[in-house]
Amino acid sequence: MPASEPRDSIYPPSLRRGDTIALISSGSAIGRRHKVEMLDVAIAALEELGYQVRVMPHARGHAPDGCAGTLEERVADLNAALTDPDIKMVMGTVGGGGTFEVVCSGLVDWDALHSEPKLLCGYSDLAYLSVAAYLQLGLITLDGPLAVFHFGCLPKPLDYGTESFHRVATRPQPAGQLAPPPRMSYNPFELSGPDDVSRRMHPPTPWRWLRTGKSAGRLLALTPVQAVAFLEAGFDLSFKDHIWCFDAWVGEAEYGDALRRIAAGGLLDDVAGLVVGRPVNMEKEQRPATDQWDAALNDVLAGKEIPVLIDVDCGHTIPRLTVPNGVQATLDSESQVFHIDEAAVKE
Repeated sequence: MPASEPRDSIYPPSLRRGDTIALISSGSAIGRRHKVEMLDVAIAALEELGYQVRVMPHARGHAPDGCAGTLEERVADLNAALTDPDIKMVMGTVGGGGTFEVVCSGLVDWDALHSEPKLLCGYSDLAYLSVAAYLQLGLITLDGPLAVFHFGCLPKPLDYGTESFHRVATRPQPAGQLAPPPRMSYNPFELSGPDDVSRRMHPPTPWRWLRTGKSAGRLLALTPVQAVAFLEAGFDLSFKDHIWCFDAWVGEAEYGDALRRIAAGGLLDDVAGLVVGRPVNMEKEQRPATDQWDAALNDVLAGKEIPVLIDVDCGHTIPRLTVPNGVQATLDSESQVFHIDEAAVKE
């Protein structure tokens, strides 16, 4: 059910030690490009942090179409998690594809999530779920770790990602000033072996300002392709007074095409600012060339005086920040500030 405007903000309760996290696979099955056993590593890591973990019935499933289950099975897992009062957070296992089918099915129990708000967490394909909940309910959601891609990293989850997640999900205070990690990888599929952290991680390039200025707005994290999908499905998505965070999939023509469609449709007319993720490289560890992507951004932003911070750890590189959808943040190039000004959760 598309929504015309985000409603008044709903802040979910903070996550606490002892709370139960449900793991769902709302889209792709685990195991195509990542190792199935990494889910067990993730469960152990979450339990070591003090959480209880409930793996929903079809989270480990493999349907013929590459999803974790039929549409009905994936919706059933999600609704079971949304309606269970013991579950305080719903976290995706992996991304891939298929979650938008769930969101647009007309079968999701949004009323249950509205009456008893809880944290939704994930990125990539899971952004469809978190953004839909924000648009329809005004629920603050987390563009944050997927179980396999963060908590399943070997030999252990990276501190930067875990600390960012906890700052947003567990504390009813603003996350404050954000900063790059000490080390990172451009290939999110690399951290699946016991020696990968020492072998694959490199010092990061600095975050950089493609365009200068100062602004404030509500964070909203989804890719250009996802934004177009929401619009085509009838969602009245707006970036007005929002700081839009998205991935830079360098070399992917559909991402550049989607960005140009968004700009041509006027969606960027009232955007407060942009935060663009580091360019991901699914096959290698090196940073892809980004000159063409920078030029594309400058082209669609011609005449707009908004701050644009790029090469930020909010995309598919490892580790990554947790970005809370719907909370106020500030960009200020003169002071070198990317600051989350508002808490994402309540006591």
